[in-house]
Amino acid sequence: MSYSLQRNVGASLKTGKAFKPVASAAATINGDGIDRLGFSSAVLHHQCGDATGSPSAQSVATRLQHSDAQGSGFADVSPAVTLTALTANNTDAERDVDLTGLKRYIRLVSVVTFTGGSSPAIPVAATITLGGPEALPQ
Repeated sequence: MSYSLQRNVGASLKTGKAFKPVASAAATINGDGIDRLGFSSAVLHHQCGDATGSPSAQSVATRLQHSDAQGSGFADVSPAVTLTALTANNTDAERDVDLTGLKRYIRLVSVVTFTGGSSPAIPVAATITLGGPEALPQ
């Protein structure tokens, strides 16, 4: 790796929003498909803010899916690739993933659940950062 590339890590990364920040009630959030063509690894990241509605428990569970097409056919990666579930306010988790053998498009799916409370909701967001490019991103 050249010295200049070590000082400019952004030249070898491509970051995409898996899904924009959203205040979610109990629901499944399907992220946007991201084209991983030419990248061999990723860092998956999800985060949540403060829950409203006073739930007694909460969880944001996020998993990786892949597909041959941008807008359809997404299925869970096998074996499953999951991030640590977020069970407290203002927390986040990330996971490094080897993308070898996965299909061209990847996305994150988060399942938000609550126990108790009055119309609970929580802000949730996720990103995917692609790395290990075959060529430097444009």
